[in-house]
Amino acid sequence: MTTKLILDINDKLAEKAKKYAEKRGESLSTVIESLLNQIPDSTESMEKKPKIKNPTLVKKILEGKEPLASGLENLVGILKDMTDEEVENVRWEYLKEKHGL
Repeated sequence: MTTKLILDINDKLAEKAKKYAEKRGESLSTVIESLLNQIPDSTESMEKKPKIKNPTLVKKILEGKEPLASGLENLVGILKDMTDEEVENVRWEYLKEKHGL
């Protein structure tokens, strides 16, 4: 079963989407449906903390045994008045608002 859906989007974005679909040999509806299928079924999966890709590297950086990437030194201490939990809460609230959850 399908449902007709009317969207109001920016003209340039609509053209970009149409060209993308055309290049892929798909309809715009198929492309949009594919993208919408990537949305988690519940907000529960959005609330799970992501796994750290390289915990050993993070540990070395936090211990001062591994240098930070250039440009990141200026960010050290910027959130010094916040606990890790407060930073995570602010981050997740921002992401939920950004993604409309």
